[in-house]
Amino acid sequence: MSRWGRTTHEQALIESFDAATARNPRWASLAAETRNRLMEGGFYSKDIVDAAFTKWRGRAEVSLVDAFGFMLVWEHYLRGEIGACTIPVGTTPGPDRDVEGNSAKLKGLPPLFRAEFIPQSGGSAEDDGRFKWVREVGVWRKWLLPDDSEREEAWWVEPGHALPLEVGTTSVSKTLFHLRGRGGVARWPYDRDRLILLVSHPSLHERLSLL
Repeated sequence: MSRWGRTTHEQALIESFDAATARNPRWASLAAETRNRLMEGGFYSKDIVDAAFTKWRGRAEVSLVDAFGFMLVWEHYLRGEIGACTIPVGTTPGPDRDVEGNSAKLKGLPPLFRAEFIPQSGGSAEDDGRFKWVREVGVWRKWLLPDDSEREEAWWVEPGHALPLEVGTTSVSKTLFHLRGRGGVARWPYDRDRLILLVSHPSLHERLSLL
């Protein structure tokens, strides 16, 4: 936790937003435009929005920092730096405290996948569990082309280390932390009967290393 009671990744995103708007005030208006689109719904892929962040039961407003963070996730997505797919679970998640119930529900995943729900002792930086696959899995990468058309292709990802599993609500700063530092994230939002898997492509880390 930072001395303001925020996690390290939350504080890092705030500082990144402040630095961007200090360099070019246009970032603030772009964040406001993105926030409006997120609040209205329908402009962005719902899967990517729900994977990036979910407020508590939709009650809290999207902040400019949230919108800025989503812009970064969306940029990764439209650069082909994230592979995405949805995976059926067959039911929606229960509260985080229902470890036994959520663990039982995750047994409904297709046999290719394994997920473990882990009880937490507290602390917003902790993950809800781990997610992995036992054979290669196909995810989709997308590119936005100069003429505003899109190109999409399958990327087959070999099994490897387990990714963090985030159930229910999560922050966009945590999603960025997972994408940029932990290889991706598996999201199981409230009111969704599917997991949304985001896997970081090597090109994401290659570009970030040049910035």
